Amino acid sequence: MIHENIQAEFINGEIIYHSPVRMRHLQISSWVSKQLMLFVDEQDLGFVGIEK
Repeated sequence: MIHENIQAEFINGEIIYHSPVRMRHLQISSWVSKQLMLFVDEQDLGFVGIEK
């Protein structure tokens, strides 16, 4: 049984558990995403989508 607070998905008949993101990783990926969005917006290049 998988609880709601567990990050997991069902792939090819197997449960794959995801480890939580570390704070430093989250900070860096947020900063990079922000910089990329600013650049894309300034250059009118389109849309930047972010997925965890």
